[in-house]
Amino acid sequence: MIAYVGRGRLTDEGYANAYRQVVAKFDAAHRLAEQIAPKDIGLALTPDDVLRIVKSGRSVAVIGIENGYPIGTDIRRVREFYDAVGAACRWRTTGTTSCPTRTPARTRRTRRIAASARAGVR
Repeated sequence: MIAYVGRGRLTDEGYANAYRQVVAKFDAAHRLAEQIAPKDIGLALTPDDVLRIVKSGRSVAVIGIENGYPIGTDIRRVREFYDAVGAACRWRTTGTTSCPTRTPARTRRTRRIAASARAGVR
């Protein structure tokens, strides 16, 4: 599952808004696995969780962040997303929205991810 927040203004307000959005997406992923479809999908927080969920016959979900904009200027959020938020966030990609070497294929991929992430998860 990908928690994607498109890059906005590089200001305190922009970072705070992105942070709120990504936490809401984490919450949506938890709701999916814990309330909406717990018989079908399990949210893995650890490798042991992956094994346990697979053995149960359910699909496994882990959460990652597509682009680091929600981190803002506070590097402590990396640890927060990993631990405290309970988000099970286990990876983060680099964004392509400002990349001068982006290709049309990357741009299409970024748009596809953004469109599919509007509900908070992918």
